[in-house]
Amino acid sequence: MSDVKVFLSKEDIKDGLVQLGIKPGYKLGVHSSLSRFGHVDGGANTILEALFETVGKAGTIVMSTYLVGPPVKLTEQDKARGITWKIKRFAFDDLDTPSGMGIIADTFRRRPDVVRWYDPVHSVTAWGKDADIYCQSFKPLVEADGWILLMGVQMDRCSALHIAEGQVSLPEDIRILMEGKVPEELLKVYPPDEWIFGCENIWSDFLIVQHEAEALNMIKSRTIGLAKTRLFKAKAMVELYRKLLMENPYRIFEINSKSENGGKQF
Repeated sequence: MSDVKVFLSKEDIKDGLVQLGIKPGYKLGVHSSLSRFGHVDGGANTILEALFETVGKAGTIVMSTYLVGPPVKLTEQDKARGITWKIKRFAFDDLDTPSGMGIIADTFRRRPDVVRWYDPVHSVTAWGKDADIYCQSFKPLVEADGWILLMGVQMDRCSALHIAEGQVSLPEDIRILMEGKVPEELLKVYPPDEWIFGCENIWSDFLIVQHEAEALNMIKSRTIGLAKTRLFKAKAMVELYRKLLMENPYRIFEINSKSENGGKQF
């Protein structure tokens, strides 16, 4: 660990991105964790500037700025009621509405040069060329054969993978468990316009996709500071996930209590 730099400047981050293979004009969907890097001089803004300067004016940066907070710790009463995860839901108010997707994404959505798309939950924000198109969802990024960059996080944060779930016919028992069982009385305790929560539901294990992709050499990776950083083609990864779902969907889904994010995949 002695040769790992943990005090990072913008140039350090840019060097890492270039060595990873990112070039001017790239269209990047980014998921990140600032705390994983070590100390970044200037914090989230420094990482954003490094991304902007690396892809340039011809490039595009896309981030999830979903209208939810981070997972909320369950009370003993929640557990007794069968609740397995819960998150606070925010009402949409353009760039003023916060996001629980991490400090880098939340700093990104506050910038005046980004465009944010309205969605009741899954709001996406984009910067750069054709940002008004790429902010609408991750689908334009996938269709354009763009890239996904995971900075200090793993595949379980890759929102674009959910596109594959709409391209296959999942077994009915999996569909039912994905929707979850929410007793009517709990909706009075946690109104759906304020909370999103689940009871006894399941979520796909995107880390299986990551392991398969690594075995196929589909992911470029390197460490920037202390953060393991991964780069891959979005369309190819969605296609791999679709293939795995078609082969054996029961391998992909698991009880949500096993997930680091309380079960909720974004």
